[in-house]
Amino acid sequence: MREFPLGIQEFGRNFVDTQKLRHTADYDPDAQFTRLQVLEIIIAAENAITALNDADREAKHSFAIYILLRQRNA
Repeated sequence: MREFPLGIQEFGRNFVDTQKLRHTADYDPDAQFTRLQVLEIIIAAENAITALNDADREAKHSFAIYILLRQRNA
């Protein structure tokens, strides 16, 4: 498998991390987040989006194809 540029890797890691936090917030009635924690999550997501946007077009296309076509574990 091809290794993606660091910005795309950062975006991928952040996406997974943020999705886990979203599931926790949605489904764990005991989950609590401070205002500071939420702001840090938002800033990290914004930075990850910026990193993705800064990647070159070919890398973004390759990443999109990889995400669409990779085998899913069911």
